[in-house]
Amino acid sequence: MSLICPVCHEVADHLVEDADAGLQCECSQCGRFAIAEASAASLGRYTRPMRRGLLSAAILRTPPGGLPLISHVD
Repeated sequence: MSLICPVCHEVADHLVEDADAGLQCECSQCGRFAIAEASAASLGRYTRPMRRGLLSAAILRTPPGGLPLISHVD
C-alpha cells in the first residue's frame, strides 16, 4: 500500500494517524507536518496550489522546532 501525501499527492515517506495531532505526514516535497482530523477529511476538495498555501500558512504560524499543523480548512 502506498502512502500518499495529502498536500502534494506524491508518495510520502511516512504517514501515521495520531490521536492528538490528527494525521502526521513526512514527505520529501512538503516536509514534516500534521493535519487536524476534521481538516484531513476536507483537504481533497482543494487544488494542489491551495493545499500548498494551507501548508505554507501552517508553517508560518509554527514556532521554531514545532510541527506545522493544518487546521480549520473549512
